[in-house]
Amino acid sequence: MESPMLTVGVFVAESLPGLILIWNRHLSPAARARRITPALPSWDIGAYDIAMLLWMVIMGGYLLQVIVTAALTHSGLNTVTREVMGGVGFQFGMLAACLGFARLSERGHGYSLPKAGFIREGVETFLKVLPAIFITGIVWSLLMSNLGVNLNQQELVELFRKSDSPVLLGTLIVMAVIVAPVTEELVFRAGLFRYLRKQPPLSVLYVAFAGCAAAFLGFDGLLKVTRHATRAGGVEALWGLAVALGAFLLWLSPTFKRLIARPTPRWVAVLLPALIFAALHANLASFPQLVVLGVLFSLAYERTGNIAVPMLAHALFNLNTILLLLAGINS
Repeated sequence: MESPMLTVGVFVAESLPGLILIWNRHLSPAARARRITPALPSWDIGAYDIAMLLWMVIMGGYLLQVIVTAALTHSGLNTVTREVMGGVGFQFGMLAACLGFARLSERGHGYSLPKAGFIREGVETFLKVLPAIFITGIVWSLLMSNLGVNLNQQELVELFRKSDSPVLLGTLIVMAVIVAPVTEELVFRAGLFRYLRKQPPLSVLYVAFAGCAAAFLGFDGLLKVTRHATRAGGVEALWGLAVALGAFLLWLSPTFKRLIARPTPRWVAVLLPALIFAALHANLASFPQLVVLGVLFSLAYERTGNIAVPMLAHALFNLNTILLLLAGINS
């Protein structure tokens, strides 16, 4: 049985090094007197190129997931194992798409790939992230508790807790500690954040989000119709059409056009990739912590100019979470 005092003790012990680093590196008078120029250079990439990268990532992930799932359909493996292996295929598909973009696309030659000399910065970033994550988690849990909202752990976390297969557990650990940090940092920090950091017009984001929302509702509705859920699918498809029509009519407004012609604010460039990163984990309990994690990883990447820094910090964070779970501590 988990001891509350032990949990608090572990969190305090893990937070202290990070708090000391935050004071020494950022908050002390000497640190504030230093002017640090971000090492991350600007990226000469357009809306078409970033759209191509994201399309390759999504299609690569889904394609390999479908192939792996289909290959294991008659393998005799249980449903949980097949789902995990499908997730493995999705991660490797995304990673292959990132590397393919970096090697094959003309603009991809400026894509951030890991560089040497990242270990110290990566470890320090991980330590500085911990107190922010712990505090955010405590505040969020208290808020949701007062609102009467039940928070459930991520499905992957439950798999770690309940898995009795050494092979499955080993696969999950390798994916969480090695593959997922590399892939997700290449997509969200080296891709989306670095593009938004050059402050493209807000119209790019508007078209992207309106188009994705309309396409998702439309295609998902049509998919439901093909599965004989005609009424629900038809309603969803109509919502997709309404979103597309509304976005087009809003686009015709001269006032709105002037508004979205402005460059993307810096706070949007930092926050938006973190929000998408957190939302794709599809878990309310960890949502604000993952937003904070995404923001801090973007800032670390910008400061050092080396995508390997948030990759290592991300890997250490996931490893720390796994070790706490295996030790019976609610992280």
